[in-house]
Formats: sequence, structure tokens, C-alpha cells
Amino acid sequence: MSRINTNVNVMTAQRVSGMQNKGLNTSLERLSTGLRINRGKDDPAGLIASENLRSEKAAISAAITNAERADQVVNVAEGGLQEINASLVELQSLVTASANEAGLSKEEKEANQQQVESILQTIDRIANNTSFQGTKLLNGNFDFQLADKDANVQSLEINAAKIGSEPLKVQANITQSAQQAGTYLSLGGTLQLDDNADSTFSIEIGGALGSRQLSFASGTTTADMAAQINTFTDVTGIKAITVNSGDQDGIKLLSTEYGSNEFVSVEVLDDGNVSAGDGIFNLDSKNTNALGKTLGTPTTTTSDDQADAATATAFGIAVGDIGTLNVGDTRTVVAANGDQTVYTYQGAGTNSDHKFDVAVSVASTSALTSFVSANDVIRDGGQDVTGTINGITARGDGRTMSVKSDALDMAVTLQDDGAASTASATKTGIVDLVNITGGGAQFSIGPSVDATNQVRLGISSVSSREIGTTSFGAETYNLADLGGSGDLNMIDGDLEKAQDVVNASIKSVSAMRGRFGSFQKNIIGSTVNSLGVALENISAAESAIRDTDFAKETAEMTRTQILSQASQTVLAQAKSQPMNVLSLLG
Repeated sequence: MSRINTNVNVMTAQRVSGMQNKGLNTSLERLSTGLRINRGKDDPAGLIASENLRSEKAAISAAITNAERADQVVNVAEGGLQEINASLVELQSLVTASANEAGLSKEEKEANQQQVESILQTIDRIANNTSFQGTKLLNGNFDFQLADKDANVQSLEINAAKIGSEPLKVQANITQSAQQAGTYLSLGGTLQLDDNADSTFSIEIGGALGSRQLSFASGTTTADMAAQINTFTDVTGIKAITVNSGDQDGIKLLSTEYGSNEFVSVEVLDDGNVSAGDGIFNLDSKNTNALGKTLGTPTTTTSDDQADAATATAFGIAVGDIGTLNVGDTRTVVAANGDQTVYTYQGAGTNSDHKFDVAVSVASTSALTSFVSANDVIRDGGQDVTGTINGITARGDGRTMSVKSDALDMAVTLQDDGAASTASATKTGIVDLVNITGGGAQFSIGPSVDATNQVRLGISSVSSREIGTTSFGAETYNLADLGGSGDLNMIDGDLEKAQDVVNASIKSVSAMRGRFGSFQKNIIGSTVNSLGVALENISAAESAIRDTDFAKETAEMTRTQILSQASQTVLAQAKSQPMNVLSLLG
């Protein structure tokens, strides 16, 4: 090289040395910070991806914290319920002890009542004071807010629901109504047996609770029969209702509850020498010439597009008066649903007097069954309501439909239509049950703030006036009625009903605790586990993009250090090259 004004080699050596120093500085920065991407120019696309992942990590971490906080809130509420449960168990003991009337003095009863009132005060105090950071949990603050409840709805229990910006409309499509088990005894006003005044007609009536044998003498009225049957309602689970259907009075036997577990059975134990020929709605002559003719077969079809619980269309027992039926005469037959059908007896020959006797119908079908002999049994079962709620298949239990899903957890009990004079209305259809406008303890347990990641837990009031509500016919009581001024007090109150109310309270509180436990285990617990796994995976992805690979970066730093030293040596040599030109001047 013979030119000295511009040393290109030095410039090249300086440029390369600068590049090596820059690479060395980058390696030192990455090793010291632990991050491969410290600024956008390090990896623009990687920076965007890593920042998005960091945002997701922060949201998931906050969601885990929220879920853990929700668990703590429910723990506080469940702790209060645990104490209430203990108080109710003690209350149960006091009610049972107070029932030993002959073995207790007046002072002991009064002492028991004082303990009961103390327990009720404790329950109310727990309900009003259980709180989390000043927010009361068990006084009804977190019950769901409802609007536009349909008249077909008797009661609603909403445990959880997801509500967006608009109220949640709850709609049921009822495909099969709930029914009681039922039979209809048509007696024409008075039971008449054969000519023997001492004859009795004995039957055994059975239901879900048990059975009872009953005997009726000739001449017993329907009112007396119903009263005798109702004496054992608590034993059988069957109630009797007298029905006046024109010229054919009768008794309707119904299960006290609805559902597939209910049934009514009637077995003839002693037929009182009543007999009937073969056929449908048989006529049997009391003289030697049995007619052996049959009347027509009725069919009964009813439909009512409503959502009330329906009373069963069931078996009917037609035990007619001993009367006269001539050829060409008419007779009204009452089926199990209370409907009347007029039949005309037609036969050949001249009119002659014959006695009308005993028969049975199954009103829900077109077939009729003879029912007169001893050991004959007729039975009908109830049925559960079936259908869907908001498109989700509901579980039916008597008149109650329930669904459990992530969007809606609720139970609705439909009204008993109270049709004491009919046993047939089949009531189905679509019903707008209620609108859920808000309420519930809302927890956000997901990384996104939307309805999908929010859950609402219904926490109803557990004060003494809100739990244990039980109906006894037209009367309704709650736990507060065990107080001194209530009808269920320990001194002169109805202790049988008091025990039922306490049992209902225990079931209610226990069910709430079980629901809280399920919420903690299956929703909060599962959510925390799922979010934890997601956090691990997203952290791993973010680390792969952003963090420094120390093995790789250390090797890179060693390489750049060597190259930097080499470039410095080369730079020194490049600077010395122009000095050689001076030898030409010498």
C-alpha cells in the first residue's frame, strides 16, 4: 500500500471492532438482565408477543387471587351456617324433650322455651352479623333479585346464575305435568250392600307412607267414608275428598304429594257379597236371570295448556246404589276425573226390573276394569313434572323442576292447581317463569371481565323468619313460630309441627352448606387449578420468547470477546502500515 492520506484498512478494522464491541455489550446486557429482549430493536415481533403474554399472565394471576378471595368469602359464610346448624340440632333436642308432656313440670317446659328463644336469638344474630370486610353475607344481601314471576310458580330457589347487561329470562317448556296418584269411588251417595244389614265392605288403602285396612257398613255415607279415610292420612299419605257430581256422589282418593314415588292402591278385602258379571260397567241382576250385558266404553281426553301441577287421571271405582234399571233407562256414570257420561241400557225383550250393582273404571284409558271380588287390587301412581328450563333438560321431582349448569342453577316448584273436584287436567306448555334482574354474590374468577368468567352465588337469608317454612294445609309456619308467642312454642304449641319446621330448617341450612361446598370444590377449586396450569404454560411460552438462553449467550459472548480482541490487534497493525511508506523517502 503506497497511499497514506486514507487508511482504508484502519477504517475497516475500526468498523469490525465496533461491531464486535456492540455484540459484546448486547451479550453482557442479556446476561446481566436475564432477558433476551430488552428493547423493541432486539426483536420487534418477539416483543409484541411477549408483552401480550405478560398481559395474560397478569390477568390470570389476578383471577387466581380473585378465586382465592371468593373461597375465603364462602368460608366465612359457611362458618356462620355451621354454627346455625349446631343450634338447630340443639333445638331439635329441645322439641323432642318437650314432647314428653307427662314427664315435665311447667317450670321445665318454661325453661325449655327460654332455651328455644335463646337459640332463635343466636340464629338471628349470626344471620345479621356474619360479614366479610363489612359486607353482611347471611342476611339476604346476596339473594337474587326477581321480577315478573309467573302465577304458575309457587316457589323459586336460585342458587347461581350468569347475568349479563340484560335481565336473565327463565323459561320452562313443560312436556309432562306433575300428577298425584288418585282413584275415584263413585257410590251414589250411600254404600248399599246385599240384603243382609250386617254386611260390611272392607278395603285396604295404601300409599307412599303405608297402608290401612278400613271397613264400611251398609248405609255408610260418602262423607263418613271420607272422614274415616282421612283419619289415617298421616299413616297412608292418602287423602279423601267428597265429590258431588250430579246424581252420582263419590270420593276421590289422592296422594298428599306429587311425583313418581307416590301411589294410591285400593284392595278389596271383603266384598260384602257384592258381585258383578264379566264385562265393562257390568249390570248384575239380583234375580236369577243375570243380564250379562255391557254399557258402552267411555274415552276421556283432556288438555289444558297451563303449567300448573295436574291431578292424576286415574282409576275409578263405581259402586252404585242398589237400584232399578230398566231396558231403555239411562244411568250417569262418573269416571275418575269426575266427568259424567250418560249411558242407555239397551236389551231385547220386555222391560223388567233389575238391580244395578258394582263396577270399576280406569278413566285415563278407554278400557274399563271390573272390580268387585275380594283380593282385587287397583293401583295408580303419580308422575313427576318433566321438561326443560332455558333449553336444559330439567330433573323432575313431583312438582319441582331443577337444573344445574354453569349458566343457571335453580329449582322451581309449580303451583298445585287445587282442583279438588277434578282429577284430570293435563297441564303442559311453555311458561315464562321469572326474570332474574340481578343480585347474588358476584365473583370474577377468570382473566376476562365478562359474563363467561363471572359467577353469582345466591346466599339467602337464614334468619329465623326465613328458614324452615313449612305448609300444613292452609297454615304456614317458620322457625320463628317456635318463639314464646308462636303457635309452635314448647309450652302449649303443636310440637309435631314444630319438629317438622325444625327438620325443614336443618335440611335448608345443610343444603346451603352443601351447595357452598360444591361451589368451593367444583367451581373455585377447579378454576384455581385450571388457571394455575394456564399460568404455567403461558409463563413458559413468554420465557421462551423473552428470556435469555444463558448457555447460548455465554458462548456468543466468548466468541465476540475473542473477535473483539482480534479486531483490536488488526487495528494496530492497520495503523502501522502507512509507516512503511516512509522508508521510500529515506
